[in-house]
Amino acid sequence: MVTRSTILQIEVVPEKLGRVFSLYYSLAILPSTIGLLFAGLIAEKIGITNTFIISGSLVVLMGLLSFATPALIRLGQHPVQPGPSKGPKPNSSKSIPGPA
Repeated sequence: MVTRSTILQIEVVPEKLGRVFSLYYSLAILPSTIGLLFAGLIAEKIGITNTFIISGSLVVLMGLLSFATPALIRLGQHPVQPGPSKGPKPNSSKSIPGPA
C-alpha cells in the first residue's frame, strides 16, 4: 500500500493528486466489500482451509504478474524534468550593497 501511494505521488501531477487518490481508494474498497460478501458462502462450500489456500495463491500470482508488467517495470525510468524555480531570480546587472 505504501509503495503504491509513493508511486502515485511521484507520477501524478500535484494539482490532480487529490482526485487520483480519492478514485484510487474508492476503487480499492470495492473488491474488499465484494470479497466480504462472498467469503462466507465460499468458505461454506469449499471449506475455510481451501478458501485461504486459494486466496493466498491468487495474491502470490498477482504479485508475480506485477513483476512482468512492462508499465510497472518502466516506472521511475523517465528523466525528471526540473520545475520552475520558486526563489528570486538573481540579477547580475544590479550591484549588491556591501558594508558602508
